[in-house]
Amino acid sequence: MNAIVISVFTLIALGVDVSVPELGLFATAAQDAVVGLVVYTTYMAMVFSESKKVKEKFQDRIFLQGTIGKERKLLQRTVWSLSPLKCYLGYNNFVENGTPMVFLDLCISKIVDLLLLR
Repeated sequence: MNAIVISVFTLIALGVDVSVPELGLFATAAQDAVVGLVVYTTYMAMVFSESKKVKEKFQDRIFLQGTIGKERKLLQRTVWSLSPLKCYLGYNNFVENGTPMVFLDLCISKIVDLLLLR
């Protein structure tokens, strides 16, 4: 996220005063950082959503099976104890489907803040 903020701010604020090779460097850095951030967080969000689907399939199979008694209760407790596999960013935050856009929104707001300070 820092690479996005620094390179885009440099392109916007100092775009006229920067030489052509430096301009290419900052444009490439901004592009790589945006693509990297979006791809990385999208794959992390896909892990979370797919693990939720797998847990739901386990639950459906248990209820469709003809197991009765203690075996069924054991299977239900096992599946209910499964938590969806979450990719954590810190202690409490995990990546959902909307996280890539939240990160880009945060980067854009920081760029606007820096431009207003200039």
